[in-house]
Amino acid sequence: MQFDLFDNSSATTPAIELALPDAQVSYQANWLDSRKATAFAARLKTELQWQQDTIKLFGKLVKIPRLQAWYGDADARYQYSGLAMTPQPWHPLLSQLKTQLEAHCGCRFNSVLANWYRDGKDSMGMHSDDEPELGPTPTIASLTLGQARPLPLCIKPPKPVRCIRWNMAACC
Repeated sequence: MQFDLFDNSSATTPAIELALPDAQVSYQANWLDSRKATAFAARLKTELQWQQDTIKLFGKLVKIPRLQAWYGDADARYQYSGLAMTPQPWHPLLSQLKTQLEAHCGCRFNSVLANWYRDGKDSMGMHSDDEPELGPTPTIASLTLGQARPLPLCIKPPKPVRCIRWNMAACC
């Protein structure tokens, strides 16, 4: 199941549901009002331990084109593109947002990868969220504090079935 929750200045935008094979995507405008979202973003920019890590992409080491900070439960280890993440303990404001989000979604979250896109040059590619530690059907929440932006999702086709050819000879 997948939830995408964005702050949006349009108060009339309804929630949008999209059913995909093996996934559910929900877009909900105005989950936080814009004043709260702006205040939260300002605090998080100054209070989180931001890093610009290096990942392996197409066999090359590259700097991630954004800042990020990993917070969560002590056992919420995460790895993607060759980068192993150990969470910082929950920041009080992230913990507050997590509690509100859990009540809204009806599910529990154990961690957050906070991303800070500093300007129009910062970006991220397709999100597939298929790392083994997330489990077979992860619930991912994406909360944007600040300017709205596209969130590309990668819907991967099922893994191909291995084809084996048998060479059978007629007998007798």
